Order: sequence, then C-alpha cells, then structure tokens
Amino acid sequence: MSDFLIRSRYVEIFKLHAAKLVSIHSADERGIYWHSSLLDPINFPAPEMTATASFVYGLAFGINQGLLDRAMYLPVVNGAWKFMSTTALQENGMFGYCQPVGGSPENNVNATSTSDFCVGQFLLAATQMHLMVSEK
Repeated sequence: MSDFLIRSRYVEIFKLHAAKLVSIHSADERGIYWHSSLLDPINFPAPEMTATASFVYGLAFGINQGLLDRAMYLPVVNGAWKFMSTTALQENGMFGYCQPVGGSPENNVNATSTSDFCVGQFLLAATQMHLMVSEK
C-alpha cells in the first residue's frame, strides 16, 4: 500500500473521530467540554479537563493542518478553550476537573481535582491554539 493511501486512511479515521467528538460534547455557560465517560454524561456529569484539552489539541491541529473545516470546528474549539482557560484554570493557577491517575470518574472529578498531566494537556492544546491565532 502506498504512503498516500495509508495517509488518506488515517485522515479519514481522524475526520470520523473528530465529527463524533463534536457531536457528543457538552456545553453550558462555562463553555464546551467533554465528560470522563464520553457516552454517559448523565451518570458522569462533571466536565473532565484532560479529555477536553486532548480533544482541543487534536481538533485545533486538524484545523491548522487544513484537515478539518474551520467554520464547523472552530466554534467548538473556541468554546472548549473558554472552559479550559476560565473555568478549569483556577484563580490559584491550578487546573481543576482533572481525573487523577488511576482514579475512577465517579467521585474524583470536581472543580478542585488536579494532576500534573493536566498541565501538560493544557500546554499541548495551547500550542495549537497559539498556532491558530498566529496564522491569522
């Protein structure tokens, strides 16, 4: 199989995943976010920062690379960035809504739950957000 066909298949899968993720996000006055259980927001109602940051990174990357339609995906990315930068980022500089390593989502995700990798996920997303803004 040629490199072009392999890349095309990966891009196709990426686009399918991006479309599904956008269809299952949650939104309220805090912004857009995903839950620790993507398909069960009723039993897992708290937003989850690491998932949200990872998805922002991937969706923004797709927009920046011309793989995803900017008009369709940018509002979701911007809404999720709003959640990440105004709600999950606490006044004391810590990130909240982070599921702890090895933690289950039932009782461990709230406004004050944090972890080291949460910062890393935020920074990854921030790199793509920066590229998006600086390419205007």
